[in-house]
Amino acid sequence: MVNSKRKGNAGERSWAKFLREQNLDNRAWRNYGSGSTSYKSDVVNKLGYNFEVKVGKHFSLSKAIKQTKRDAEMSHTKSAIPFHLDGMRDDEWWIIIDAYNFADLLKRAEESKLKKLDRNMKYKLKYLKNSINQVLKEL
Repeated sequence: MVNSKRKGNAGERSWAKFLREQNLDNRAWRNYGSGSTSYKSDVVNKLGYNFEVKVGKHFSLSKAIKQTKRDAEMSHTKSAIPFHLDGMRDDEWWIIIDAYNFADLLKRAEESKLKKLDRNMKYKLKYLKNSINQVLKEL
């Protein structure tokens, strides 16, 4: 049987690997200080999140929330709990964040979509203007 500390460390490395593979943070790595430094997250990252990584059969959600909120407050980051339960695929992760952070993520995704639409619309309008000018020249 794998001891819980070794299993936790492996889970933290796996979460960091996931962040790198998804191109979210190519330099994400397990915090070897286990939060004893000024950086409290289990995984050092540039995303602005304090990750309290949990792996195993079960974990205390209330304790994990208290811990990540406390650590996020100390490190001025947002709190999140990535978790991987026994029996899940090796690459399967779920994450718990508070509703305000979730709403913020959705708003930023929508803003990004609108900016992309605006850029596409700009090019289409420019093309339309050039086409109209060509037609007017021929008239």
